[in-house]
Amino acid sequence: MCLKCNKTLYFYAHIIVNYRFNHCKMNYSSILESVPMPILVVKGAEIVFGNTLANGLLGIDCEVSGALFATDILPEWANARTSGSTKIVKTINGERVSGLALVKFDKALDCYVVSFMAEPKAQVVGNDAELGLSDATLMAWQAADDRLTISLNDSLCEFLGLAEPMLELSVTSLRAWVSDFDFKKLGVLNRLILQNKRDSFVEIGIKNSIGHQRFLRVFVSSCENLSGFFRDITIEYRQRLMLLRNLKNYRHLISRMNAGVFIARLHFNSADNPVDYEFVTVNPAFEEYVSKEKEDLIGRTCLQVFGKVDKNWLDIFNEVVNTQVPYRFTDYDITIGKFLEVSVFSPESGLFACTFNDISDKVDAINEARKVGSYAQKLIDIIPDLFYVFDANGVYLECNTPENEQLFASKKDVLGRSVFDVMPAYLASVTAAKIENAIFMNLIQEYQFSINNGAVEKYYDARFIPLEDKKVACIVRNITQRKEYELNLEIHRREILNQKEFLENIVNGVSVPLWVAEIKHDGVVEFVLLNKAFENLFQQKFTEGLQLNVLKRSYIGSGYQNLFERITNSVRNMSPKVFEEVIKVARKQKYLLTSLVPIMDLENNRMLIIGSSYDITNQKQIEIDLIGAKELAQESDRLKSIFLANMSHEIRTPLNAIVGFTDLIIEEEMTVEERANMVRLIAKNSDQLLKLINDIIDISKIEAGELRIRSSLFDINEMLDNLQPEFDQMLVLYRKEKDLKLICEKPHNGEEVVHSDESRVNQILANLVGNAIKFSHKGNITYGYCIKADEYEFYVHDKGIGIPQDKIPIIFDLFKQLDEGNTRKYGGSGLGLAICKRLIQKLGGRIWVDSQPGEGASFYFTIKRS
Repeated sequence: MCLKCNKTLYFYAHIIVNYRFNHCKMNYSSILESVPMPILVVKGAEIVFGNTLANGLLGIDCEVSGALFATDILPEWANARTSGSTKIVKTINGERVSGLALVKFDKALDCYVVSFMAEPKAQVVGNDAELGLSDATLMAWQAADDRLTISLNDSLCEFLGLAEPMLELSVTSLRAWVSDFDFKKLGVLNRLILQNKRDSFVEIGIKNSIGHQRFLRVFVSSCENLSGFFRDITIEYRQRLMLLRNLKNYRHLISRMNAGVFIARLHFNSADNPVDYEFVTVNPAFEEYVSKEKEDLIGRTCLQVFGKVDKNWLDIFNEVVNTQVPYRFTDYDITIGKFLEVSVFSPESGLFACTFNDISDKVDAINEARKVGSYAQKLIDIIPDLFYVFDANGVYLECNTPENEQLFASKKDVLGRSVFDVMPAYLASVTAAKIENAIFMNLIQEYQFSINNGAVEKYYDARFIPLEDKKVACIVRNITQRKEYELNLEIHRREILNQKEFLENIVNGVSVPLWVAEIKHDGVVEFVLLNKAFENLFQQKFTEGLQLNVLKRSYIGSGYQNLFERITNSVRNMSPKVFEEVIKVARKQKYLLTSLVPIMDLENNRMLIIGSSYDITNQKQIEIDLIGAKELAQESDRLKSIFLANMSHEIRTPLNAIVGFTDLIIEEEMTVEERANMVRLIAKNSDQLLKLINDIIDISKIEAGELRIRSSLFDINEMLDNLQPEFDQMLVLYRKEKDLKLICEKPHNGEEVVHSDESRVNQILANLVGNAIKFSHKGNITYGYCIKADEYEFYVHDKGIGIPQDKIPIIFDLFKQLDEGNTRKYGGSGLGLAICKRLIQKLGGRIWVDSQPGEGASFYFTIKRS
């Protein structure tokens, strides 16, 4: 009853505890005693626990009264379990007590939990506490008639951090504590309750007064108006998540196991006896064993899936769940019709896990052997091994020993005696244990032992075979010869390993890269042996058994394919091969001289190829350098020949003119004008001859390293003014053939002083302007300079024949011209630009050209300002 509005409130208290069943005794009594309401726990139909409030309310004592049944307290127990509640009326000490009993089956406890709500002011015998809402620690609420506001009790107000108890709040204010998703859940629950007039509950997340996330179970009643209780289930919720995570880990683990595995939960009848179990999870191996899909198993019971369940197995499962002690056994499973080796343990409280392996084949073999038991004695008599039959206590029942093989004692001395009376103590203990295991596990047991009689040590192999009536057959075989053979084999194996190690040490000690490969039947080449030098050559680590294609990325182009084809041809023709190949290691190209020698391993019937690869990169580079030097010498010789022929022509031409015109002046009678023209021609050819001789002298000095630079301060503008008459004189010499105009450009007309070799700068400019005049037919020739940050940039532009792009790299080389025919057409030695380039380098500058054929050329060079 709500003390404020006098309306009945229904609730359900859900308790999650860590528990263990053991003969119907539970360890959660202290927890239930702290619950501020009467609580009963009913397992099946028997009341197994009642707290002090319940004992006082109902007038019972669960600890003293012996077995109590729910029907004794609640006559309508069967209906109460189905409907979830029933009305109770009791008279205790002359006082009438009435209320409501709420029944809920708790899967975690595997029990029914019954909670009672008494009417207000009802005193409980043995306890002075009143069972009213104001004294309860439950957090309660009630909706107003308009369902737009709610009233809260003290506990809920304190939980939410509200100052006033029983405070009325708007429904929408719940959004401050409840997420949108949980708020919608509450709305849906309220609508369902109002429509169906049935009580229900929902779980939501809520933030308490200090902002911590908690999880609550809200029980809502539709009695006259919506009302309900909150229960803090944070611990339960987290335990549930932990259980889910554990189950997930179990599923991940068992899914990888080859053995069949399932995790299940037991089902009990009203008498608290296990009657069935429900599959929680299974692994793929279990699905294969039972020939069913996971969807047909999980959530269903053994009876539902297979139609039957083994009671003995149920008792074992129940014992493991109750005691938490793992159990192993071997039995025939009636559900799947197979003999299984089973292991059972409890991974979580209330659950058991069962792992098993199918041993039907082994059991069938044993049964088959038993079926032919009539022939057993005949077989025993003829087998050359020792044969014994023991009972479960290790007593000899049968014995058959060859005449030449008496083990411990003769037949008449062992029958009826125990192994402890016949064998040495250490061997008797092992034998007794093997007999016990063979009977218990119904599996063959075996072990080996040795006996030293002082002269010779003998080795034996003993096998214990389970028979009917808890008997065990034992076959003992003398394996001394086999042990000696194994020992000799081990010695031989060690010798082979030592030889192999010795061979590998020799091979690895050789500085030449060596390898041995096997040619497989499918054509695959696989390494059998590799030495360290081979690994160092390719700069990678190899292991035996690697295929040849691991080297593929080291070969250039089709080199790998060529190697593979040469190996194939060498094996096919059984002939050695020697060839060169090219590889790339660490981005460096290497040349190898490889030799292949095929051999046939007749002992192992396999084809081998022995290879060695010499690194001839240095020799190859020397060869390449020699060829390059030879080609360079030949080219230099050819150019010098052309240069000498050109020089011969260039020297003879002006010299012949000088000599010829001089003879004419001396011998002929000429007019003054004719004599002046001849003098000019003599002067022109003399200048050409002098320039040619100067060029030859300069290039000789440059090549000999004897050219000296004499720097001094001079004015660039003054230098250009002084050169103007010389350039004009050049135009005079070519005026009849060309229509050219010279233009000099300066940044300014003032002083521009620089420290350099004025004569060499003059020489460079005169050479470039002379070339422009020589190779231009018309238009303007512009020359001058501009000032950069730390240098002067000189230029000469013309509109002459231009230079092809592919010829630009060679025009500054010695003895080279664009076209050897130009020598005849335009004249010149081909030394001018080469001299200019070397002079500019001496001055600390650089020279370049920008040109297109037919569009003229622009030459640039720089000198430093400082």
